Amino acid sequence: MSFEYNLEKQHAKGKLHAIERINALVDKNSFMEIYAAARHQCTNFGMDKKEIPYDGVITGFGTINGKKVAVYAQDFTVQGGSL
Repeated sequence: MSFEYNLEKQHAKGKLHAIERINALVDKNSFMEIYAAARHQCTNFGMDKKEIPYDGVITGFGTINGKKVAVYAQDFTVQGGSL
């Protein structure tokens, strides 16, 4: 299942993707994602065979009204946003 497909499904339901929610919250062009390469370490339940991008959570720093903030959003399109 591709990111684009998941994004279309979210939009069809009237929902925003996690990064879209973050970008709506923070000042324009201020968000800097961290841990984008994070991957789960679970080997139980067949998880070692699953590719789960950024472990379903987008994290980073940005500004809101010029003030520095740390932000995260769980991505429902990846494993239902579970941690």
